[in-house]
Amino acid sequence: MQETLNWFWDLNVSWAEVHRSGWPLFSILAAVSERLRDDGQKICTTEAQLSPFIESFDNAVVVSADQCATLLLEAAQCPEVVASSLLALADGLRTTVWQQHRNRYYQFTSAAPESQPPERDAEHLLAQAEALVRSQQPQSRWSLLTTRWPVWRLADRLGAAEAVNVSSGANWFWMYVFPHRVRSDGIISNRIRATSKAYCLQLFQDEVRRLSAQSSRKLRMVEAGPHIGDCMLWAAAEFHGRVRATAVEPVAQVVSLFRRSIAANRFEAMIDLHHAWLGSENTEGSATGTSASIPWRRLDSLVGEDVDILKIHTNGGERQILDGAESLFSQHQVQVVILHSAEAHQLWPSTTFLLQRNYDVSVDGRRMSGVVRDEDWLRTRVSEVGGLQLHAKRRPRNQEIDCIHEWEFSTHPQ
Repeated sequence: MQETLNWFWDLNVSWAEVHRSGWPLFSILAAVSERLRDDGQKICTTEAQLSPFIESFDNAVVVSADQCATLLLEAAQCPEVVASSLLALADGLRTTVWQQHRNRYYQFTSAAPESQPPERDAEHLLAQAEALVRSQQPQSRWSLLTTRWPVWRLADRLGAAEAVNVSSGANWFWMYVFPHRVRSDGIISNRIRATSKAYCLQLFQDEVRRLSAQSSRKLRMVEAGPHIGDCMLWAAAEFHGRVRATAVEPVAQVVSLFRRSIAANRFEAMIDLHHAWLGSENTEGSATGTSASIPWRRLDSLVGEDVDILKIHTNGGERQILDGAESLFSQHQVQVVILHSAEAHQLWPSTTFLLQRNYDVSVDGRRMSGVVRDEDWLRTRVSEVGGLQLHAKRRPRNQEIDCIHEWEFSTHPQ
């Protein structure tokens, strides 16, 4: 271990070059440091001064510039503290210039200018931290690996790029992701960075390809809960000029990332993004604290034409979204519905909504017919595996009467 550590110290590659290479060297060092950490080691400061640095990973928040500056003055003799402070300062500067304390990373991202690259100051701070660490004598290096100060986790997080070049078959596109590695947002973003692939459901991709092969016209797609836009961006890049999409997302920080991706790829003519909640009524939301008001919208008030694919992944309220699309289903054709939910009380009503409207519906590969045993199976399956995928296809018109009779018989048996 000591030999490997010395090899890293003498590596003729700068930390900035390690970040640009994409190799997870700092991730490995951070993991090793976590295993070797000496919790009894003196930290050269107070626990209260260390705590914000630990919380920055536990809660996906940034360390304030004031806290870092104070430590640079008060603990100048402690290399692990100085290095951590320099790296934490660089971490904040790379996504925005100045923001209020303890803002979450995605709030930093949402407030940043759309095309802002990493700040030159951040690069300089990274170089300062690297020079300090490399200057340590061999006998002092081990303590930098066992320290409670998150030197290596901070160095690793600085390599978590916001803008990722994502491949899509023979095409590629830029995608803005969360610049951290924790919680579900960070884990998904990390996967996109590591694979250069959009985090888009294979079923959705297969249906887009199938429908595209059947018609030369533009595909009309609608997504409720697109998150950072993986599927819509993938479709726009893969079928450039042959798709027209509407996406509705309520989370401001996620909307910001998605909008930056749309702008970076010049997809404005193909993707229409709305910042709103979807439900069964059109109402104006109420502002809370410093948060702006976010309206509630019926889907059929935003889309009034035939739709090829409707995708819903909102972590709640799925049936209410379908209720708010009543006119869309009654006055137009929606060919395919893909819905994800981990709540049986949303999945089953969504299933019956679609069965009543002439759809073949399957959930987790099982064809649904509306009978009680299907509902019992669905509730049991949700309790076993959590989230389930609903896949519905509109039946041809010549099958509609048979479908209605089948539904009536299953719900009102003789």
